[in-house]
Order: sequence, then structure tokens, then C-alpha cells
Amino acid sequence: MKNLFILFLILISSGTFAQGTYVKGRNFKGYFFPKEAQILVNVPNEKYRYTPDSSDIFKAEKYIRDSIKYIIQMIKIQPDMRGRCVTKAILKKYCRQYFGFLNTNNERILWINFVRYSKDELLEFSKENIWILDGGSNQWNLIINIDTGEVLEMK
Repeated sequence: MKNLFILFLILISSGTFAQGTYVKGRNFKGYFFPKEAQILVNVPNEKYRYTPDSSDIFKAEKYIRDSIKYIIQMIKIQPDMRGRCVTKAILKKYCRQYFGFLNTNNERILWINFVRYSKDELLEFSKENIWILDGGSNQWNLIINIDTGEVLEMK
């Protein structure tokens, strides 16, 4: 029984200390997480995790700015987002969480979590992946290939 308890503690703490690193740009702010951070997400053709750096984040944000009309169109057709307003101006009101993956072609993929927040909550986003069930336009995520600039998925 003692061994099971120790194993449980090891499993629980294995990703707990993998905090995010703060990154801020002109119209965004968020945290990127090391590959050891726990996340229950799979991306298309996932090979393994990698730790993104700030240049990866700035590249992804440039693709988001350049693809904003397409992203807004994708948001409008999501069943749980119909009738909700997400615009270019409102995007800067979301804190981002960035998790890196490599696909089978060794291309860098970022899973980006967008969460509307109050200033009191910002530090909480550095601790772990934030999940909000039925978050509608307050929480959604995007999977983007930063080597090709392709938006792969949005939920």
C-alpha cells in the first residue's frame, strides 16, 4: 500500500512544476510551457512534444494576425460559438497558453489556448492548462503549424 501511495505522489507531481514562461507582444500576452507540462491534447500526426520559445510564439501570433479573417469565419461556424462575437480587437483580451508538439514531418505545431481573463487571474494561467467546459467565446483553442502557417484546427 505504501508503494502505491508513493507511485501516486510521483505521478501527480510529475508535471506539476512545469510552469509557463511569460511572453508579451504588442497585442497579446500569455505563457508558453515546457514539453514536460501536462496536457491532455493530441494534435494531428503528433510525434512528440517540444518546448516552444518566444520566437515560435511571435511567429504564431503573426500567422494569427495575418489569418484573422479566416479564424473569425471558423469561430462563427463553431456550434458552441454561434452568435458570440470574437473580433480582431477582442483577441488581445485573451490570455494565451502555448504548448508545443512536433508532427511526423518534424514540423512545429502549437496548440494555443485562448482564455478571457481578469487581471487578478493572469498569474493562474502560468501554472497549468486551463480548461473551461462549455466556455463558448470565453475559452477556445487553435492548432497552428508554425512551419507552414496553416491553421489545422479550432475548437
